[in-house]
Amino acid sequence: MALVYILEDDRILAGTICKLIDSLGHSCESFVDCDSFIAAVKRTPPAAFLVDMWLGPTTALEVVSGNADLLAGIPAIMISGGNGEVSLEKVTAIADIEGFGDVLYKPFERKELQAVLTKHLKPNVT
Repeated sequence: MALVYILEDDRILAGTICKLIDSLGHSCESFVDCDSFIAAVKRTPPAAFLVDMWLGPTTALEVVSGNADLLAGIPAIMISGGNGEVSLEKVTAIADIEGFGDVLYKPFERKELQAVLTKHLKPNVT
């Protein structure tokens, strides 16, 4: 079982994604603001994190690049539904350039989330 964090400014969506992650056998914590997310990473780094591209006044890119030392080595998965100004294709290109492991497009299905987590989470070897 791996610990996965979600940074998503929509509280309901964040809770729904956490429930999906829990149903896949992992533990999950969700955050609706950047400061709480960063404080949690400092206390207990997750095995991976999902972050929404658009976070109110900031973006996933700003959060990750502004905390590169802290987040280095933790698989980052961007989630996005696009917006009126930036296409999903551009979001994908940006995520690739900035080192995100994958992009999940809202709305995504349980099997898509499972595939991404399986790809990025190391097996628990005892």
